[in-house]
Amino acid sequence: MKVLVLSDLHMGSKASRAAAHVDDIARVAAGFDRVILNGDTLDRCYTTPITDERSLTFISDIQRTCASRNGPPELLTGNHDPVISKTHWTYDDESATLIFHGDCILDCTHPTKKSDQQLMAKLRERWNELGGRPVDFKTLHENYRAVQRLHMPSINPYKKPKTAFQYATSLIYPPRRPFDIIDYWMKAPGRALAVAKGFDKPVKHVVVGHTHRSGHWRIDGIDVYNTGSYMPFSNAFAICIEGGRVQHVKLDSLIATSRKVVAVENVS
Repeated sequence: MKVLVLSDLHMGSKASRAAAHVDDIARVAAGFDRVILNGDTLDRCYTTPITDERSLTFISDIQRTCASRNGPPELLTGNHDPVISKTHWTYDDESATLIFHGDCILDCTHPTKKSDQQLMAKLRERWNELGGRPVDFKTLHENYRAVQRLHMPSINPYKKPKTAFQYATSLIYPPRRPFDIIDYWMKAPGRALAVAKGFDKPVKHVVVGHTHRSGHWRIDGIDVYNTGSYMPFSNAFAICIEGGRVQHVKLDSLIATSRKVVAVENVS
């Protein structure tokens, strides 16, 4: 079984490069038995049931584009699309790999954003009801997404997609935001591992996205991976799982290999 994990395509955002590479992604995905899209597949998808025609079209396109040998990709929820499915995480038994989007490592990603502050307040209310922020991985995810699903439509409605310039501006204003982002980036791998330790099965590998900072870190004997994104200032990586082997591979490398295979087949 060959498994491909991608995240943070942000389809629908003018800043995302994913739409321009759908044919390449399709060729790569077709070489795997299972494809997992680990959150933020869509840039805006908050209301359930999903009735927005634009979102429905993107989902249909993604199911076709990222289809594996065995069918459509598995869609995991992210903070930009908490209603895209009912699946918030997945686990590969053979490699002991836990895969989740990663926004739940903290209650607030951007402390200077009013919407994040409001979401954090709602989450704190839920944690008080539960007697504290859950340590159990599954309980944390179920409650985190439940609060998002109820609250996000009111604080973050579907808006006109940001251009690359608007996206870049949003990262540097207000002036404190770049420092918050750097602090979040630096601490995210350790925080992701801390959340993963609440899972009820052995974990050797942790795969997240969310921060758009691709990388591979070895912490406490466990490998933590981030697949980056197709958004500006980021690189898109993939996780390739086969048996017990887990690889963190630049997506461009997989695309180049798939093109060579197609070229050889055409010559034959």
